Amino acid sequence: MSFTSGPESHDNVRVKRKPVSWWQKSWQPSSPQAPGRRPSDQTAMVRREFLTKAELGLLAGIANFGLLIFNVGFTNADVVAALNPDMFSTFGQLMILVWGAAFMAAGLTDAQPALWGVFALEKLCYTAGYVLFWQRMRSEHNSVRMAWDEAVLVYEQQQDRLDVRPLLAPVFHCVYGPVDAVFMLLFLYTALMGKAAARQKKN
Repeated sequence: MSFTSGPESHDNVRVKRKPVSWWQKSWQPSSPQAPGRRPSDQTAMVRREFLTKAELGLLAGIANFGLLIFNVGFTNADVVAALNPDMFSTFGQLMILVWGAAFMAAGLTDAQPALWGVFALEKLCYTAGYVLFWQRMRSEHNSVRMAWDEAVLVYEQQQDRLDVRPLLAPVFHCVYGPVDAVFMLLFLYTALMGKAAARQKKN
């Protein structure tokens, strides 16, 4: 006994598919798999994010907690604050560690895209502050350059021991801006991709 589904076979039925956006195309396999055939490990399409949320949160948290190196566990916090007291007072440095803990917690708990967008906004503020700070340094006396020259002089005059602590504060004010800019872009990317994935799931 045989059963037929109608005048047309199932293979001849054309299925109308929804248009695929550009970011979805990047996840499509290069060659389609035959129906009912299990793909091999070499041809299996595995969606892999550039960075998982857990990895991104961990890296961002480590970057923020790296402040403890530059302020030497808050024993050098006043020197860091002296160069830019508006952004990096002792309390401001403490809040940077709180933000770092928030980044880690968000990554471990698979936070929603909106929260990563807030993180991107936070990094935008620090990046903008970095740019404005260096513009002010160019128009006024460059306190960072003066601190660096003084720190190098103290470092060169040392004889018994080598103390790099005077160099840490000027270095921090040179490098934190580019680091925050990178994480701003990564947070924004994570927020946009998460929002796009949620929209696709609804459809």
